[in-house]
Amino acid sequence: MGSVITSKKGLLKLVKGQINVEVDGSNQPAKDGEQLPKGAVLHIDENATYEITFDDGTKLSNEVAPNEPAVATNATDAAALDEIQALQDLIASGEDPTQNLPETAAGNTPGRDGNSGYVTLARSGSEVLATSGYSTTGQALTGTTANDPQLTIAADSPSALANDSNTTDEDSVATGNVLDNDNDVDSSLSVVSFEVGGTTYAAGTEVTLEGGTLVLNADGSYTFTPNENWNGQVPVITYTTNTGASATLTINISPVDDPSVLVNDSNTVDEDTAATGNVLDNDSDVDSTLSVVSFEVGGTTYTAGTEVTLEGGTLVLNADGSYTFTPNENWNGQVPVITYTTNTGASATLTINISPVDDASVLANDSNTVDEDTAATGNVLDNDSDVDSSLSVVSFEVGGTTYAAGTEVTLEGGTLVLNADGSYTFTPNENWNGQVPAITYTTNTGASATLTINVTPVADGGPSVTINTDTNNDGFISNEELAGNTEVNVTIGLDGTGANVGDTLTVNGVDYTLTQEDINNGFVNLNLPAPGEGETITVVATITDSAGNTSPEGSDSALLDTTAPTITVDAPDDTQDTTPTITGSTDAPPGSTITIVVTDSTGAEQTLTTTVNPDGTYSVDVTNPLAEGGYTAVATVTDPAGNTGEATDNGNVDNTAPNITVDVPDATNDTTPTITGTTDAPPGSTITIVVTDSTGTEQTLTTTVNPDGTYTVDVTNPVAEGPITATATVTDPAGNTGTATDDGNVDITAPNITVDAPDNTQDTTPTITGSSDATPGSTITIIVTDSTGAEQTLTTTVNEDGTYAVDVTTPLAEGDYTAVATVTDPAGNTGKATDNGNVDT
Repeated sequence: MGSVITSKKGLLKLVKGQINVEVDGSNQPAKDGEQLPKGAVLHIDENATYEITFDDGTKLSNEVAPNEPAVATNATDAAALDEIQALQDLIASGEDPTQNLPETAAGNTPGRDGNSGYVTLARSGSEVLATSGYSTTGQALTGTTANDPQLTIAADSPSALANDSNTTDEDSVATGNVLDNDNDVDSSLSVVSFEVGGTTYAAGTEVTLEGGTLVLNADGSYTFTPNENWNGQVPVITYTTNTGASATLTINISPVDDPSVLVNDSNTVDEDTAATGNVLDNDSDVDSTLSVVSFEVGGTTYTAGTEVTLEGGTLVLNADGSYTFTPNENWNGQVPVITYTTNTGASATLTINISPVDDASVLANDSNTVDEDTAATGNVLDNDSDVDSSLSVVSFEVGGTTYAAGTEVTLEGGTLVLNADGSYTFTPNENWNGQVPAITYTTNTGASATLTINVTPVADGGPSVTINTDTNNDGFISNEELAGNTEVNVTIGLDGTGANVGDTLTVNGVDYTLTQEDINNGFVNLNLPAPGEGETITVVATITDSAGNTSPEGSDSALLDTTAPTITVDAPDDTQDTTPTITGSTDAPPGSTITIVVTDSTGAEQTLTTTVNPDGTYSVDVTNPLAEGGYTAVATVTDPAGNTGEATDNGNVDNTAPNITVDVPDATNDTTPTITGTTDAPPGSTITIVVTDSTGTEQTLTTTVNPDGTYTVDVTNPVAEGPITATATVTDPAGNTGTATDDGNVDITAPNITVDAPDNTQDTTPTITGSSDATPGSTITIIVTDSTGAEQTLTTTVNEDGTYAVDVTTPLAEGDYTAVATVTDPAGNTGKATDNGNVDT
């Protein structure tokens, strides 16, 4: 059995056979992957093998490298024998080689590892150390044979390569170094080649793959640059190092949802042409198939496929991106911007412009037929149109001659004017008829059309009829127009009739023969009987020539109406309103004008107007305030025949309150006293009196004004003793209110009084005295009755201090007498006191 002591920490990677590990005195069987501390002792059975990888990357193994010859067992190592001999010499000289170690065969100097140490050897073969021995003092030297365990020196350890993988996002470069996790204790690793998809490339070669480009350099660094938007797994890359070892590199490119790339669209088409296209044609999304989910126009959002009616036309934008905007006829301009949103949430705009196109003018030929002696008028542009221009006439051509618009042209049959605004007038010559030469007009847009005018023949006209008595020719003969006559004056006009001397004029069935004077005058005057009131006179006249041809009729009519309409007017009387409302009624037709002249008390006039209501009434407010006092309103209305009705009414403006007085009894003991007073309000006016007693209790009394202007009323409910107040009001017909107030007093308490009749007096005319709280100056009445029953009445007044005294006038009989004293206050309450006296003579 052999043993190995570790000089540093490491990993026991390979264990074959029986090997024990001793650490801190604990001896346990060794296991693959066991961590060995520095100083661990491996006890290795014969035929057992192991491999230790230390933390610094170095390795220790007792395996024999393949294909290398084994070192002959028991081969003598000269250097080892020399070293043994040196040790023996030290011992023989008396030195202890364990205390001061000589330089070792490995070349370490003494003291580097303290006074003890060890060497770790790695060999490709094995050898048997030479047998040596030594003698020490006092002991005979005997030969000793040392049999050291056989050590196997391991061959060059293989490279330890680990497979690599790298995952990165789409459009990101994958970089790294495949050698970062590889090692070789004997060599500095480098990449010499790599293989992808069955092809081997020298390190540093840039290889173009389906998904991108790859470079794997000799130092192990690599770069894979994926194509734009490509994702997936790069074919596995197998690299080989300078030691002949190989491992793999796996690269994955993770997909990333790229944002949609939308491009704003625009489309310009001509007027009356549908704008079509597809908004998605120039949009893209590498991860999704784009579609339109909604679109927004003018602040409103619509689902794709919705047909939207806009001011200029209709729009449809479908889910597949196709769109159609159909403009209204002749519309041009910019469609409100359309913002569409795709299924990926991205948005872009579509702008549509409709370019104006100059549409051709649409002209229609015109024709006009009028009677002889009648002007033909009209407008050739009324039935023409141009959606892009305001049409006007620039010229016209008649009979081969062209004239500027507005030129007056004299033709055989009359005169023609065709103005720039299209209006025209052809005035035929008197009695001319026929077709005017065709007129071709040209507009400002260069378009042309024709105007054809025909003047048809008309027999000579009939006589005109005018009822002269209807002076204003309103169809009514009023009382003023008739002016008391019983006949109506009529004029028969002959102009334009072609009448001749001897022709017969027939008026309402009566024939008259026309004279030269009639022809010279051009008219015939006649007086016809006036119709009855409310009846209509109709005058019909014809002329018959000598050949028996009768002209068309001429006629006129008028209604005889000489009755004035009735009207009433009401001017408010006794009103406070200085701008009162004047009302009334009439049988004049609704809508007829009412005129009202208002004159106030100062003579100031103002004129008001209003109209008759459907029910025949009317009303109007006075405009300017009237002076106080009487005023007059005069209303007039005129009917359609010119007859005027009139009405007058007087009113009065009164805004002065009536005078009033009120008298409440003072110092009364009547709890329902009588309230009196006077006023200048009209007799019969209501007086309202509010009475309030000392407790605040109110009661309202009413009475009326007497013919003499006085009034009186008794309080209904007894009032409390004490002060009372009465407020009297009266309102005149105009609504003005007069007010008066008076105070009174109710006193129902008798005054106090005392009386003192002297007792046991010899005086037959004793002095009677006493006191009272009656008002000083109040009269005291004392009735004295003596012993004989004789009475006498004495009077006196209360002094300022409330006392009184009076002497008996007539001597009293001897004996007892009685004195009864009374006093009455202003309210009529009487206080009384009695006393007895005695006369003793």
